[in-house]
Amino acid sequence: MSQSYAEGVVADSETRESIEFVAVFSGGSVTTTNADGSFLLNQPADSVHFSHVAYEKKSVLYKSIDSDTIYLKSKFITLNEIVISDKELNLGQYINIRNNYPFDDYSEDFFLRTSLKKDGKFVKLQDITGKLQREQLLPTSSKMPLKLEVKEMQKVGLKEDEVYFEMFGIEKVNRVMLYIVKLENHDFRLVPAKDSAFVKISFNANEANPDPTSKGHFIVDNENGAVEEYYSVESLGNKPYEERYGVRSRTTYVEITVNFKKQKSGNKYYLDKAKINATAELLDGDQEKPTIYEAEFIWITLNNTDAKIKKNASVKKDVFKLDYPYNEDFWKKQNILPLTKEMEVFIKKSSDSEIERKWTNIRQAD
Repeated sequence: MSQSYAEGVVADSETRESIEFVAVFSGGSVTTTNADGSFLLNQPADSVHFSHVAYEKKSVLYKSIDSDTIYLKSKFITLNEIVISDKELNLGQYINIRNNYPFDDYSEDFFLRTSLKKDGKFVKLQDITGKLQREQLLPTSSKMPLKLEVKEMQKVGLKEDEVYFEMFGIEKVNRVMLYIVKLENHDFRLVPAKDSAFVKISFNANEANPDPTSKGHFIVDNENGAVEEYYSVESLGNKPYEERYGVRSRTTYVEITVNFKKQKSGNKYYLDKAKINATAELLDGDQEKPTIYEAEFIWITLNNTDAKIKKNASVKKDVFKLDYPYNEDFWKKQNILPLTKEMEVFIKKSSDSEIERKWTNIRQAD
């Protein structure tokens, strides 16, 4: 790559574990760390800035990065046993939904990365950019009116056996990532914060919850009661199989992370980044040992706007079955979300067995 760029890894200063979803920006260039904590920022200015809702902000000189690790300090005390309230905690004292989120229609430019593993190995990888029109951000019923305009798409996928694993559509992705666990089925506790501007509210399944593993947290702005991060995880290993066309399947694990960010215009919080990890088991016919599928969906909002969209794709259709002309030049120049090392290996190894091969590595940028 002939142009200048900043490259490195972001990690927790205490645990030394990599941090995903860190916003990395400098001048007019912006990117996000991937699951490895890695970032790649094109044409940075003198200083590079790092921001994540659960960590203290940090700025470093571009020349000092040199592919080194950037450590961020957590805003919260990490010892699980430290709590300062019990299950009688009243969430209404801390969280204010009505005043902080848009309940009018708007559009957003987005980036979506979708991947699928079969028995631990990648079989599908796809990036989509486009525009999504919403009637409102947070769903209030089972219906979620959305309109989709696909702009750019790149993907690579390997041939599957007789059974095709269906991926979520755009509507399902949004419904799952914006779904909040049933509050009445959980106990809530306050986690002490080093930064008094925020409060972290953790939750765990109570006796009324059919899933004893269900847990998660909210990170809330103390000043206005806005949720800036929502996280939940459920292990559903005891869920019965459902049969369809002779194939039995069940979802065994769902993990959701959602970040919201306040816009200066209108002073409301909009979807910033979100991630869904879901694991499913599949039994075909007399198959005794299940095939394990792991699907991942990463959503990044690039910009919010009042502009109407030109609908050209279905929000219900399996995202991997969406088709759109491939623009190699666009993908050479973007660096919204770097590939993980495992993804890079998958792309390099895909060959004659592939069913789709439309992909440009970001490192080929001019």
